[in-house]
Amino acid sequence: MSQLIEEVMKHESLSNATRTLLEIISDNFSGTESATIEDYMSEIVDLLSITERRTKRDASKSKVKVEDQDKDGEQFQIALDEIKQAILSIIINKEIDITMQ
Repeated sequence: MSQLIEEVMKHESLSNATRTLLEIISDNFSGTESATIEDYMSEIVDLLSITERRTKRDASKSKVKVEDQDKDGEQFQIALDEIKQAILSIIINKEIDITMQ
């Protein structure tokens, strides 16, 4: 797991729901060290897309089951927003060493 993923998952601004969703996604990526926070966010975007498509088609079951919970698009959008804010907070507070590239 990358350092940024670890920092995001521990970030104080994340809700319990977002933290739990990230833990579930992390479990899905177990066994690899090359997954990035972008991969995690892409998984959430995929879930959001499914819920939006079902909603637009007036499906009776527009929610997506994640583990044992049904989640709607709004929950995925909130998670993405919280993750973006956490990343921004982490990056802004980092010292950048321009001698390393």
